[in-house]
Amino acid sequence: FTLAEFRQTLPEHRKFIWDTHYIVRPRNQMPPEYFDVMKEAGCGTLLIGVESGSQSVRDHMKKGFSQEDLDYNMEQLDRVGIKCRFLMIVGYPTETEYNFQETLDMFTNYRPYSDRGTIEEVNLGLTLNLLPNTPLTDDLEKYKLKKYNNHINDWICEENPSLDYKERLRRRILLQSHVEKLGYRVF
Repeated sequence: FTLAEFRQTLPEHRKFIWDTHYIVRPRNQMPPEYFDVMKEAGCGTLLIGVESGSQSVRDHMKKGFSQEDLDYNMEQLDRVGIKCRFLMIVGYPTETEYNFQETLDMFTNYRPYSDRGTIEEVNLGLTLNLLPNTPLTDDLEKYKLKKYNNHINDWICEENPSLDYKERLRRRILLQSHVEKLGYRVF
């Protein structure tokens, strides 16, 4: 019995849906029929840690997926009617103004997915915090980060010094304004 088969044995009022965190994979690891099975098994909403519209920022984070992979996954989710929520990070230490513009552009390009309800919500979070026991905080020197006042928001990257807290906050506010104007629902 697969989950999809079990779900089909249930009366309509008992058919469940499930939500989960999801990692974007390339087509060769997630062929179209896998999305069909996910839908049949009751997949409702996927929480996707997209983090940034910039490939170089995602590469630095070691996200492990390309823009092409994300585009393919969005096409498949839209095709089968599975919803998703984007989890984003504004102000990653390597994020330049150009990288930030790539994030704005991604949301502009993905607007049809929001309009159709495939992207049901965007969680912009705060700006990047240096939290304990995370790769960035555990190796500040490697990432050329300097913390001040022992506060999670009070840091600077020596290789990207214009990205201070004030600039990160400006970008966060600008991104929310942009996605709201495009009609996205913001968490």
